[in-house]
Amino acid sequence: MSHALFVDVILPLALPKLLTYSVPHELQAAVGVRVAVQVGRKMYAAIVQRVHSEVPPYSTKPVVSILDNAPLVNEHQLELWSWISQYYLCSMGEVMKAALPAGLKAEDGYKPRYETLVSLHPDIKCEGDLNEFLVKTSRAPMQEKLLLAYALMAMPINFSSPFQVQKKLLLEKTQATDAVLKACVGKKIFTLVQHEVSRLDSNNANEVVEMPTLSAAQQKAFDEVKNHFADKQVALLHGVTSSGKTEIYMRLSEEAMAQGKQVLYMLPEIALTAQLINRLKKVFRSVGVYHSKFSDAQRVEVYQNLLKNAGAPTLILGVRSSLFLPFSNLGLVIVDEEHENTYKQQDPAPRYHARDTAIVMAAWHGAKVL
Repeated sequence: MSHALFVDVILPLALPKLLTYSVPHELQAAVGVRVAVQVGRKMYAAIVQRVHSEVPPYSTKPVVSILDNAPLVNEHQLELWSWISQYYLCSMGEVMKAALPAGLKAEDGYKPRYETLVSLHPDIKCEGDLNEFLVKTSRAPMQEKLLLAYALMAMPINFSSPFQVQKKLLLEKTQATDAVLKACVGKKIFTLVQHEVSRLDSNNANEVVEMPTLSAAQQKAFDEVKNHFADKQVALLHGVTSSGKTEIYMRLSEEAMAQGKQVLYMLPEIALTAQLINRLKKVFRSVGVYHSKFSDAQRVEVYQNLLKNAGAPTLILGVRSSLFLPFSNLGLVIVDEEHENTYKQQDPAPRYHARDTAIVMAAWHGAKVL
């Protein structure tokens, strides 16, 4: 007879301890996934902190459903949440509320954004098939116009992997209606594909700028930081505003990413400017920005991208809350203007200091902190 399974879960509530639920046989629970559970009369999305077969001394409610196919929170994060709750005297639920974007705390919070793409139907395998359809549509001028417009946009046509065009763009170009396109789909001229679209700004993606050359003073500071990192985890760099510290951060980030590591570059809210974001995006190909001015859906996307590309070299530029992102391969943390009081979360709990928490988190990853 198989053992009953139980899960200890973190709920987004200020509870003094974790609650235990039983897992029905048909469900597969894993550490870090969200599960739907009932507390009183309300349903919550909770994070599984532990899976075990220890029967609790009270009767348990069952988990209602599993909300994720893969963990949403990794082991490093759970370790950090636990440390924060102990060190800053708050509950794991309060840490969870601060750590996850709103769209990941609700059962049905985040909805990916999709666009419809139009492509040639797989039955059209060569020029002859295409010409046949052009003859067939000559009696339906708008259908013919759609097919011709598509063919021009797709030139030269690769029949084994047909070009995909945005439905919106194709209809705008031809002034055709949805009904005309639907008729073409019905005749097996076109096929429609749903494609997930990023909400994140991809401006400057093609404009790449060289890494700036360091001045003699910057090179000296860079070398001293590197020497310090040889046997120490944390280094403090002094420099007045506009003295050129950013170039040193960029050079250190480049080295960490070249070793396949992730970099977290933290700034106070006020210092995270569009100018700096654009500058970094032109030098580094992979930059994620995590800022309270972003919509919740954009923050969820940065979070999900880090999970999806776990371990890929990435630079995250963010404010205090970026500490809670799912890093799995962190190599460097930069805390710029570390004296700023916005690194301290005052209210509500967890009342943490992001600089100190960054040092603890980096130690678990074996990462350096500047």
